[in-house]
Amino acid sequence: ERKFQAEQTFFDAIQQKVKNIIFNDFPEKTAALLLGITIGNTDMMTSEMKWEFKNASLTHILVVSGSNITFIIMILGFFLKYIPMRRIMKYILIFGFLGLYGSLVGWDIPVIRATVMGIIIYFGITNGWKINSIALLFGIAVILSFFSPLSLLYDASFGLSFWATIGIILLNQPIHDVLQKFFKFSWISTLMSVTLAATMGSLGSMIYFFGSISILGIFANILIAGFMSILLFLATIYIVMSFVLPDIILYFIGLPVYFLGEIIFVVSGFFGKFSLIEISEQTKIPLSIILYFMGFLYLLHTQEQKILMHQTNHQN
Repeated sequence: ERKFQAEQTFFDAIQQKVKNIIFNDFPEKTAALLLGITIGNTDMMTSEMKWEFKNASLTHILVVSGSNITFIIMILGFFLKYIPMRRIMKYILIFGFLGLYGSLVGWDIPVIRATVMGIIIYFGITNGWKINSIALLFGIAVILSFFSPLSLLYDASFGLSFWATIGIILLNQPIHDVLQKFFKFSWISTLMSVTLAATMGSLGSMIYFFGSISILGIFANILIAGFMSILLFLATIYIVMSFVLPDIILYFIGLPVYFLGEIIFVVSGFFGKFSLIEISEQTKIPLSIILYFMGFLYLLHTQEQKILMHQTNHQN
């Protein structure tokens, strides 16, 4: 009631403008998808669409997370690299834009985590720092838990985002090395390894929060992994350029956006027909705890190996 009775803010007006642009220029189904992947708004998606995306384990593409923040940093960093200005001004522009974007989509826990990590890692890379991603991730999680203690137990987006990121950090490279033996092209191994690592990392959270898992969802994610970044890029460009370009030029930008969206619907429609594997209430918490514990042991093992390697190199 407070939300609907409150006066419209500046960011509410911008979000409504984005909605109007997308819904005026695309079919309703495509528009609902684009709103999800760009600003995390799924209000316009039908219950049937949400059900298919959930069964296909593709719900994560409909929320703003690390991929959106990484995309913004990469695009802005690429263009600012060729503009002669002080580094501090580039930081202000990038971090300021991230703040505007976070305010537009809403400062949910995954958005905060992704934004803080993105800022620190980008700042560290550009200054030649060596950053321990695991330590950084756990540090952010501890800080966020002070502001929202119950999110550790009841916020599914926090759990999925946190453990998927850990999965990518810990498992991406080992999985990539194995896949590299079977696939000739490195980019195929990279796409598959990131997807598999994120899925394996978030498996415990899927069971804990939803009481179900989708084995075939891994294949659905692998199929769309190659062009999701392209779709996100083109959709963002379309929204920004719609303020300045004529309709005839926007039409040619919108065509690939529409066709890529249709591919996602084909994948979600096919894999969404397969039912999830349901986990009983008595089993889901013990099983998720076992998976969390195994992940924690593997985390300790990898960190111990890094410490031993560092000590060996230092002695040499």
